Amino acid sequence: MALLGRIARSTEVYLVGVLLVLSVVLFLLNPKFATLENIFDVLRNNSFLGIVALGELVVLISGGIDVSFTAIATVAQYVMGVLITRYAIESVFLAFLIPIPIGIALGAFNAFLVNRTRVHPVIITISNLNVFYGLLMVISKGKWIYGFLHLSGISPA
Repeated sequence: MALLGRIARSTEVYLVGVLLVLSVVLFLLNPKFATLENIFDVLRNNSFLGIVALGELVVLISGGIDVSFTAIATVAQYVMGVLITRYAIESVFLAFLIPIPIGIALGAFNAFLVNRTRVHPVIITISNLNVFYGLLMVISKGKWIYGFLHLSGISPA
């Protein structure tokens, strides 16, 4: 019974309750909110956040913390975007495989620095967040990437 009491007092239970209340209010205000189409749209539009959160979860479970994961993901995505547009890569599977070694390499660089310098991981990863974003801005000159609609099956107009 004590376990059930601790679970009932946990922050997560309150967050789920707030989410359910908010969902009911939104459904009452707009009946299209709870449609299957809208649920899939929300899941599809936020799938990137879920994937990034799973990666950070692995770091947190192992007892560390990585603040630079957003910069690592952005750098990996940018390199993927450049490669698929420059070499007209049509395979979605190959496009997904491109950022994986980049993320592993940048994460390993963070791990190497934490291990060798014995500086707290928050300091290393905050520093590298700025380094990775800064290098990306210098290399990309802040330009957006266009022209990889062919992977989604949409032909450019």
